[in-house]
Amino acid sequence: MKQKTLFRVVILTFALTSLSRPSASISQNSQTDGYRRQTSVTLIPRSPDGQPISLTRADLYLDVWGGGQLVRLPRNSQSVTVRLDQDWLCSAWTDICKSRIDPARIVLQANGYAPVTVVVYWPGQPRSEGGTPAKSAGIEFSGRPEVRIEEGSLQNINITFRHPISHTLRIVEENRAPAPGIPLDAGLYFAATNHVGAIEGETLASGKTDANGEISFPDVDGEVAIELQRGRYVLQDPDRVSPFRKIITPPGAATTTTLVLHRFQKQPLNINFVSRDGSAAGLILGTCLKYCAGACCGDEATTNSMGQIRVEDFYPEEIDSLYLTDKSGTVLWKSAPPRIGASTAIPTITIPATR
Repeated sequence: MKQKTLFRVVILTFALTSLSRPSASISQNSQTDGYRRQTSVTLIPRSPDGQPISLTRADLYLDVWGGGQLVRLPRNSQSVTVRLDQDWLCSAWTDICKSRIDPARIVLQANGYAPVTVVVYWPGQPRSEGGTPAKSAGIEFSGRPEVRIEEGSLQNINITFRHPISHTLRIVEENRAPAPGIPLDAGLYFAATNHVGAIEGETLASGKTDANGEISFPDVDGEVAIELQRGRYVLQDPDRVSPFRKIITPPGAATTTTLVLHRFQKQPLNINFVSRDGSAAGLILGTCLKYCAGACCGDEATTNSMGQIRVEDFYPEEIDSLYLTDKSGTVLWKSAPPRIGASTAIPTITIPATR
């Protein structure tokens, strides 16, 4: 699958897909104020009892605004080395030398263990929203202390892999009743650094919630993106980028993660239009959607011979704006949608002459 994608539901039953590998091995870059001297860290995978294990995958997702590149890391059977200096990074992906790099993700995998993802912060990048930029690079593991990497150093870090654990996602209504039949995707989360906030990552599972509002997804020792397919609802406590998304970090024990759904309230739309030339028939009412990353506007209804609009199946909370056009596409009127619970009185709106 493409590395930069909105996770999409492609089947109605639960399915797993293997973690994809990059097609070619290339060498890694830093931002303009990054490391000049050779700097590296060697990651040594170990089993829960401390024994060395062999990696089957070791990749680095390099990210800049609007794009990203997954590259293979140099490794032997029991370790992988990550270079953090500009020479290596620029040789890995030349595009990264042309703009400021965003935090990267290391993806590690070993047979019989849960995949591990690790965040790499470059010099000068804040560790959190609005945080103070750090002068040195850092590697951040899920649930473990961050490791600082100073310029010119060579460090060895042991990474303990865990055996896969069962994880369940439960979607519930605001009254805590199960929400069955909600289509969603779960996937490895790399980034969302693009103008529409689309997830960059790899799909782990796709499906719909069952009668109990539940769906299982594979274990990952790192961040997982939960993405609902667009519907007349949003998550009550979503990710800051999208109301249909939540970024979670599965714990190291079997657990159920519960997300609460807010469904949009239905409220019929009724408007009377009056034209200054006396005719408001055959005009087109359009709507523009909120939370939209593509074609967001389209026709909703047409005024009748009396200039009236009647839309029974209308949900104001999903609408960003309304507009009225004539048949040539000229916009005659624009407005925000009516508020939920607003007056039931039918407004009459006077528009410019349509001839």
